[in-house]
Amino acid sequence: MENNNEIEETYYKQKAPELIKKLKLMVDECLKIVGEEVGEKLSSDKKKAVVQGKMEAASSARWALNEIDQLERELNPEKFPEIEKEKKEEKVEKKFRPEDWAK
Repeated sequence: MENNNEIEETYYKQKAPELIKKLKLMVDECLKIVGEEVGEKLSSDKKKAVVQGKMEAASSARWALNEIDQLERELNPEKFPEIEKEKKEEKVEKKFRPEDWAK
């Protein structure tokens, strides 16, 4: 019988491509918002709200792009060999932390 980690990893790898597609759609929608013109006839309060909305959309797009990048690197480590090296170094760092020796 498979252990829970193997089952979760398989499910994760099955759903990650779908998530990537949806995040790409999110980025496209956010970029549409960022690119819209600010109406000249709006009051200063409404202009401020529009600019804040654009800033939030830009921030959301950046977040989604980072998530897409991370997921793609996890799913295709052969295309990003530096990731495997970083993971190995991270495991060593976690395993041999000086603060743990003092305990």
